[in-house]
Amino acid sequence: MTAGTTAVLLIISICAVSRASSVVSMETDWSTSLVPESFKESDIPGVPDAEPDDAQEEPQIGIYLGYTHSSVAVHQNGTVLVLRDELGNKMVPSCVAFTEGGDVLVGESARRYQIDQPESTMYQAKRLIGRTWDDPEVKKFMERFPIKVVEKEKLPYFEVKVGENKRIISPQEVTSMIISKLRSMAEDFLGTDITEAVIGVPSYFNDQQRQATKEAGTAAGIDVKRLIPESTSAAVAYGLDRMETHRDEVYVLVYDLGTTTLDVSLSVIETGVFEIMAAAHDHDLGGRDINQPVMDYLLDQFQETMGKVLSADSAAMHRLRQEVELSALALTANPHAYIEIESFYEGQDFSQILIKDKYEELTMEKLRLWSQHLVKQVLADYHLPMPQVNVVLAGNALLLRRMQPFLQEMFDSTELTVRADLEDAFVSGLAEIAHSSAKEGDTLCRCSWAPQSVGIETAGGAMHVLLAKDAFLYQEVSDMFTTAMDNQSTVTIKIYEGDRPVAKDNFFLGSFDLSGLQPAPCGVPSINISLLMDVNGRVHVMAKELHSGRVVSFPSDDDARLSCDYRHTDDDSKAATQEDKLVKERLQSLNSLQSYAYTVNRKLRGHEKDLWKTLTSRDKETLTQAVDKTLKWLHDNRQADKDDFDKRRKELWDIVQPITEVYKRSESERNEESKDEF
Repeated sequence: MTAGTTAVLLIISICAVSRASSVVSMETDWSTSLVPESFKESDIPGVPDAEPDDAQEEPQIGIYLGYTHSSVAVHQNGTVLVLRDELGNKMVPSCVAFTEGGDVLVGESARRYQIDQPESTMYQAKRLIGRTWDDPEVKKFMERFPIKVVEKEKLPYFEVKVGENKRIISPQEVTSMIISKLRSMAEDFLGTDITEAVIGVPSYFNDQQRQATKEAGTAAGIDVKRLIPESTSAAVAYGLDRMETHRDEVYVLVYDLGTTTLDVSLSVIETGVFEIMAAAHDHDLGGRDINQPVMDYLLDQFQETMGKVLSADSAAMHRLRQEVELSALALTANPHAYIEIESFYEGQDFSQILIKDKYEELTMEKLRLWSQHLVKQVLADYHLPMPQVNVVLAGNALLLRRMQPFLQEMFDSTELTVRADLEDAFVSGLAEIAHSSAKEGDTLCRCSWAPQSVGIETAGGAMHVLLAKDAFLYQEVSDMFTTAMDNQSTVTIKIYEGDRPVAKDNFFLGSFDLSGLQPAPCGVPSINISLLMDVNGRVHVMAKELHSGRVVSFPSDDDARLSCDYRHTDDDSKAATQEDKLVKERLQSLNSLQSYAYTVNRKLRGHEKDLWKTLTSRDKETLTQAVDKTLKWLHDNRQADKDDFDKRRKELWDIVQPITEVYKRSESERNEESKDEF
């Protein structure tokens, strides 16, 4: 890793050599389609380096947006302060509610209001932000949480009751209200307006989720200076960026056990610059599912005491889940917690004492199992001796302290780095980064790998990957493309994120047009498309037609929003994986045929004048008819199978190869004669 560049974006021009993914399908609009072209050297300008911000007089705050709780911190007088709300809490519930009169409640007041008015309360917005309605995670959310979610413009929205009316609220709006609450806490403490912040996001957030989070900050009146991977902020909070070592690189494994998730990431630090090497997470392990055995235990106690068997009463279960979560927080500092719920079920009150040892006993088994799984997954590709890895713990203090002996054993006696205030690790690191960025510019950290592949749709609907999953960021990657039809004046570039071979099965980021192309046969125009993912994980794409020099970029300005239409992703499914393999093989065969046909067509249509002059009239007619026949067959048989494409390519090759071999021999003989004459 090289850390000699202090600009926000590091541009490295890389051009792919292969002509993969030029395909045909029934849904293709050939009038605006692209197909990959053979590799050509080109000098395409990239996204310009961003200049570091000047030092700000106004303080920047660090904001942590958790699934269940959020927090805000500021760097002041050489130290980081995690701020408290009006009730003295540093951890503000990530909860928003509407009263009957339409007033907005955020934080602890909203959580309390939720007990009696669950239909008027929204929470867990982080699970939905930046997702589309068809995202499988939205379905999981609806099955798991007793809150109504509806579709609007192909996106998930919360539907809540406000008095006698209903109101539709987006996850971005809910997040914006939480950010506004945190901003107000900072302004009350500092006595000044706050308009700039650094916000933490999971390293696995895709482009749309990051952008939606940034938009939520903007709606709350915040200029989001950076979106920082949460694992990076934890390492900064522990001071590992300033760690002195005899090695050039410092490896950091962050073990983040939150209220609802378990995340493990591996980073490397060199000269103060962070790069995330690998990450793994499980959203069904932490918090709510971990608490399920505790809920089962308490329900058994209630049923034995009261002689009542509970039905699947969502309201009662929801209230119990809330109390268990609050008890888990209380147990971090107390040996026991009291659970009191009035009119819990059929008019009966619920009263129980939860002992810390019992809570830990009920939650440890699943944690140990999945901790081993995720840690092995992250370290699988890196053969690092454990003594060289700094293990950082962050998140739920109660569970982490209980897990510490097990983690000590799992990490082969490597010394674990543990803060007294485990819950504050993320927001403290974010405040440090905000302070550093305001003083020195964006030189501190970066996520070094793409969480998912990013590419464009080519003719026929194939996904042509430009930036591969796990590829290094801050580099410009590019490839050459051409037109799919004669006299094509416009090409539409559609951008997707994902690893499925068919573009529409991936996450649609947006599209733009390159128009004004000069009339030319298909396969003749040369179009360079370059892609860059910046320091905030934002995707930038540029298309340039080399003959005219016409350039179009996307997004067109800093405020451009990537639109989302649909998503059909099931990468974890074995059936989908097998289907992808078959589709990919078919597309490769189609691509091979189409690329070969375009190459021959381009040479015949004027790009190889010497070849055209040398051929006999009969050979010209034979080649022209063969190519035209192949291209027509491709257009009419867009859903043919792999064997048909392979057969057609061989048939065309058998016609073209003998004729071109004669031309090559004649050319060689002429060159030898010229040498003799000279």
